[in-house]
Amino acid sequence: MTEKSNPKRSEFMPISTLINKFHLEAERSGGGIEILVSGIIGVKDYCDESVELLSHSGRVFIYGKRLSILVYENGTVQVGGRVESVRFGYGKN
Repeated sequence: MTEKSNPKRSEFMPISTLINKFHLEAERSGGGIEILVSGIIGVKDYCDESVELLSHSGRVFIYGKRLSILVYENGTVQVGGRVESVRFGYGKN
């Protein structure tokens, strides 16, 4: 007996599902640390000592010195500089 394939069922996830998932990476670089955060829907606040990122599940606060946003595209943000701490906030506050 052969199994019929379901055209609605796919073995691959849509790219929008993969992009919107929250993910955080940190990597040492020449100027300090680079933080890569996926699943971001906006930048709330940004200066050379802090970056506040918005996601569907809450906020990400990155603190340090000489911070800069290196990349912001397709819901992914890369922050570079001398990162000293990362904090998470939940809810609208």
